[in-house]
Amino acid sequence: MNTCVTQRKDAFNDLGRKTSLNSKLQTVHRLIQSHYPLIDRMAVALYESESETLQTYVASSGAENPLVRYQASVHDVPGLKALMETRNTRVVPDLNVFCGSTKAHTNKLLEQGYQSSYTVPLVANDVFYGFLFFDSMAKDYFDAEIVETLDLYARLVCCNVAEEIRTIRILTAVLNTANQMVHQRDPETGAHLKRMAQFSKLIAQELAESGKYDLSDEYIELIFLFSGLHDIGKIGVPDHVLLKPAKLTQAEFETMKTHASKGARLIEKMIKNFDLEEVPNVQMLWNIAQFHHEKLNGTGYPYGLKSEDIPLEARIVAVADIFDALTTRRPYKEPKSNYEAFEIIRTLANTELDHDCVDALLKNHDRIRKIQFELQD
Repeated sequence: MNTCVTQRKDAFNDLGRKTSLNSKLQTVHRLIQSHYPLIDRMAVALYESESETLQTYVASSGAENPLVRYQASVHDVPGLKALMETRNTRVVPDLNVFCGSTKAHTNKLLEQGYQSSYTVPLVANDVFYGFLFFDSMAKDYFDAEIVETLDLYARLVCCNVAEEIRTIRILTAVLNTANQMVHQRDPETGAHLKRMAQFSKLIAQELAESGKYDLSDEYIELIFLFSGLHDIGKIGVPDHVLLKPAKLTQAEFETMKTHASKGARLIEKMIKNFDLEEVPNVQMLWNIAQFHHEKLNGTGYPYGLKSEDIPLEARIVAVADIFDALTTRRPYKEPKSNYEAFEIIRTLANTELDHDCVDALLKNHDRIRKIQFELQD
């Protein structure tokens, strides 16, 4: 009897690689389309429990993605809210049933030609992470056989989403704990960190909308999660410097400047100690901590980097940090008005601060005021 040992490539092999969640979703989409070619789009929307919002995160489609940088309160989408609560799935055989809807997400799907959809809540260990959407340009495409198969793929996607989000949350929780220790000593408040995160996200969204920067929803969400950790290195700055209620001497300022490199080293140690090396895009967090005090003209620290040698995420956070610092009361200064702060950062554009990032912030006066009102000290 002749036997032959053969080897074959695992179709899911790419899912085990250190790649972005978006790349993994594209891999799953290709596999599904090999069986069901009319499933034209897959997309994941994440649920943010604190704000009770759903926001676009990753997507795979052969055409332009109709929904990017979009978020909505879950209370404004009662159909999805019901699915979140019941954990049931939903088939919409004809999306035209929503014609005349005031919801932007529905209209954008219809405008691009999508005709039917299947929605699956993403739940792991009884934690709701968001939704997975399957969309087709064919009407009444999602029959019982297709839905049964898609449920298996949805479970696979859910595991990948849950793993990435849990890992990121573990990392940010660990670092936030350390950050809270810093801010027990630091005069800056927790509200400052939350405002900064919102301002950083606002800037990133505006940069993406401008078309000059190809920033994914995944990148924008990580900017939001990581930006508040920019000063974590202050945990290593002595009290007599960190808590001084007056202008620092040159020697004290040199000591204060070490917080950038100390923060980067602390992040490296925590990532290693908690075995989080595989966190996708964790380099962004390191870049923010290390480089958020660099200046375009090379006069910043710790390395005197110039222009685009400074990672974009650090340039974004620098603008958000300086703007909030200018408009916030400190023991050693009174707050400036938004108008005064706008004028100051405008004069710093192209010399110390990135012009595109400054411009992105200055275009959003109303959103800035809303953030400031909701996140007061």
